[in-house]
Amino acid sequence: MSSSRTRFPILIGSPRLSNGPVPAAAAAMAAFAAGALIPLLPYLLGYASLAAALALAAVAAFTGGGLAARQSGQPFLRGALRHLLLGAVAVGVTYLIGHLAGTTI
Repeated sequence: MSSSRTRFPILIGSPRLSNGPVPAAAAAMAAFAAGALIPLLPYLLGYASLAAALALAAVAAFTGGGLAARQSGQPFLRGALRHLLLGAVAVGVTYLIGHLAGTTI
């Protein structure tokens, strides 16, 4: 049985890095935080544009899904479209909940 450092030397990097839950959680937290900033960029730059925020989120979802698919040996387009569709469904459900709660954009 080989260790993960032997099978995935590029992904692990330095042999001093741990494969435990704390580094994995820290990496996930950083990735989610970075991803959450993408649709906020227009607002942070002074543009109050929902369309720009949705477009940036769509591009990020498409690109991220495609890259994740490619990393796992799947076709880029299939993973990109799947991620874009799931992101669109999440946005739609969130909008519906907000609408039912009586909020406006």
